[in-house]
Amino acid sequence: SAYSKFLFYVDKRRFVPLRVRYFDLAGVEVKELRARPQDIQDFDGVQVPMKIMMKNLLLDSFTTFEVLRFDPNPHLPDNAFDLRRLETH
Repeated sequence: SAYSKFLFYVDKRRFVPLRVRYFDLAGVEVKELRARPQDIQDFDGVQVPMKIMMKNLLLDSFTTFEVLRFDPNPHLPDNAFDLRRLETH
């Protein structure tokens, strides 16, 4: 891993990370992931943060990821994880 340490701040009621701090091999904090408690939705018992932001602290840049649709139990064909099929992609 490119990281020496991770610090997780977790919503105790739903067991969802709300903040994750990433430290490089020299111990410098380089990235931070954040999710807001109000952005967490329940899908058949699966807790999903619908919007998260990853910030690069060294470059002062960020990326926001937003889930628009979520199916916690999608139907997958039996061959979806066939080794030969996966190797061709």
